Amino acid sequence: MKKYLYLTSNRHVICVFAKQKPNQKNTPPSGTWVVNEFINGEWLMPCFPEIMWETLRKFIYIGEIK
Repeated sequence: MKKYLYLTSNRHVICVFAKQKPNQKNTPPSGTWVVNEFINGEWLMPCFPEIMWETLRKFIYIGEIK
């Protein structure tokens, strides 16, 4: 699993766990990706730890961590 970083609309950094960079064509069978959010210097599980493509595509892609 690789980690892909995105900047949300409210300026929080989230980390998406996936085999490939998330896009509409490689959406997992569940339809969602699991995410962590960077808060106060550490990665934490948000209240809603899954995200759908319709929301993720609105965020700014930062990069990949292998």
